[in-house]
Amino acid sequence: MNVLARLTTRWGSTRPMALLRMALVAAAWSEWASGRLLYRGDTIDEFVVSVAFFVLSSLAFVGLWTLVSTAAFGALAMALVYGYGWYGGVEDYWHHHSKLLAHALFLVALTPCGGALSVDRWRAVSAAERAGVEPPSTDGDLWATRLLCVAQAVVWFWGAWDKVEWDFLSGGRLTQIFVGHFTHMNLAQFQPTFAPLMTVASFATVGLEFALALGLWFRRLRPWLVPAAVLLHGTMYMLLPVGTFSVTMMLLLLAWFEPDEIEAVWSKLEGGRSAPG
Repeated sequence: MNVLARLTTRWGSTRPMALLRMALVAAAWSEWASGRLLYRGDTIDEFVVSVAFFVLSSLAFVGLWTLVSTAAFGALAMALVYGYGWYGGVEDYWHHHSKLLAHALFLVALTPCGGALSVDRWRAVSAAERAGVEPPSTDGDLWATRLLCVAQAVVWFWGAWDKVEWDFLSGGRLTQIFVGHFTHMNLAQFQPTFAPLMTVASFATVGLEFALALGLWFRRLRPWLVPAAVLLHGTMYMLLPVGTFSVTMMLLLLAWFEPDEIEAVWSKLEGGRSAPG
């Protein structure tokens, strides 16, 4: 029970989740907005879904009625993925990066992500000033950040597990991917060095994904593993057509940091002053 309590009890600054809320909405606009432009719908249902997409995402981004708007937008994102993607067979909504983004939006809605950097926070502070009392704290119950950590760890673990076969570890699959995408570079001419490099890269990728899935749960390993995660997904972003997958994975790293660590960085950036929410 003590272990369970330590894993689920987390109280601290809501600023990291506020940043994650805004960044995930921006990623959602990048992923889905072009397909939800109001003139694209052929039916009134499509038009209503598109209007809801832009209204709810905008409210969630600025943090107005955040508890409701983020929950509603997260539910809409899940409906797009499972309604249009899985049930409707629309491939653009069933890519792995779309599913990851939808689940992240749904889970961040379970956090007090409107407690800072939001219109709701502005209204709360303004109300406190009018009443002549101290503004409410930006701290909140962050138990749901553990769910975001679990979701990300699952992606790494099963992604690595799927690669534990000689077709990948030998470098063959990576070679096919790179040769297929970098056709203009004629990589075959570098075969003597390229093939061993792909083998090393394959083993390193699998090892790092397992290390991230398991090691980030240990606080003292995070200073080493977080930069490695950024390097891994940044490299994917530059070399492969992964959509919003890499940026979503990098954003989710915010959930792993302890609230006091985020506050220490924030305070340092503010010159040692405690930053208002």
